[in-house]
Amino acid sequence: MFPYSDFVTEVAETIELSTSTQSYEDVLAQPQPSLVLPQIVAPIPTTAKNSARNICHQCGKSYVHLTTLKRHLRYECNKPPRFCCVYCPQRCKHKTDLKSHMLRCHKGQKLSFFICDDNEA
Repeated sequence: MFPYSDFVTEVAETIELSTSTQSYEDVLAQPQPSLVLPQIVAPIPTTAKNSARNICHQCGKSYVHLTTLKRHLRYECNKPPRFCCVYCPQRCKHKTDLKSHMLRCHKGQKLSFFICDDNEA
């Protein structure tokens, strides 16, 4: 059964359709029932996507968590890539990106990396 069928029935009973011929002014002068519809949609909860963001003051990137912003400032923002491939000149800021590079480009090779010197940048 429709969850609001009682409500619809109640509203229908309060609205009387007149079959008599009344003037337009008389119909407008009659008090009209106010329709208050129940709230069907719940309020949107605050989530990570619509909550306050932590924004980097140097590059403008935004992060949900403050710890992620701190990591970004410490290792990434305006810094050269730290992780270097041992087989080619590829450099990455994230170890996982270098791992993906090695699996994609150096198949069959041992997964190894080293942290680049700042002088090599």
